Amino acid sequence: MAKSELVKKLHIQSGQRIAILHAPAGYLDRLGELPADVKLSNTLDDTYDLIQAFYTAGDTLLSELDPLKAGLADKNGILWISYRRHVPTMEGTLARLAANLAAQRKDFEAVEEAYLGDWWTAIRLKQVD
Repeated sequence: MAKSELVKKLHIQSGQRIAILHAPAGYLDRLGELPADVKLSNTLDDTYDLIQAFYTAGDTLLSELDPLKAGLADKNGILWISYRRHVPTMEGTLARLAANLAAQRKDFEAVEEAYLGDWWTAIRLKQVD
């Protein structure tokens, strides 16, 4: 079966271990069928090749950033921070600002942005030395 657009955008590959945290209702259905041998978790109970985490509050993102980093299998791990965009609430604004702040940390750099639909956007963070 062909990869969904979201699977392509998120760089999900066969054989990866991925964690998707705090996903909004219906997101996994929208993501569609995953490539062969992908192992999916909704917790950080192991290390992963790819982690995608959704946030609507900036303080929650900032408190979880170090555990997210620790959950990556290695420095080549993919970390997607997903937040609601254009949300006319303080919480939505804080989540967007926190995602940008996370991208400005000395141990991460923002390398890509992806529109996920339904008002969600994701920033891909890469670990740096």
